[in-house]
Amino acid sequence: MKATLNESTRVSVAIYKPRIEIIQRVVCDYYGIPNKLRTSHTRKGASIKARQYIQYLSRFYMKKCPLAVIGYITGNGSPYDHATVSHSCREVSNKLTAKNHRKELTYPDVLGEMIVLKERVERAFKEAKEPQKRCELCGHLI
Repeated sequence: MKATLNESTRVSVAIYKPRIEIIQRVVCDYYGIPNKLRTSHTRKGASIKARQYIQYLSRFYMKKCPLAVIGYITGNGSPYDHATVSHSCREVSNKLTAKNHRKELTYPDVLGEMIVLKERVERAFKEAKEPQKRCELCGHLI
């Protein structure tokens, strides 16, 4: 079923889409996932993990963005429901904070991946805001 967009949702999509696309690009580059696989509704491990991280990071960096808008943008044509985005955020959040009976992290690899992804996303946001400067003499990036 194709979702219809009302005017306020269209405005939200226009505002948040560039930032969510940056997050999508960074996460897909990190996991080596092609864009076609990211937008498909497959249940393979790497694509599910990447999709959940994209939705979690989108929610983390844009707290005021409605879940339905995140689902619409990450769904790319056949949008995800807001409940799917909420579930993804909850799953990643649970993995980041889950500890065993000895108070040790249960998923330390998820925490490490999230730290690396957050650094890369923040760097990509900075590069998107600041246009790259080129040397006037040789043309190399400064």
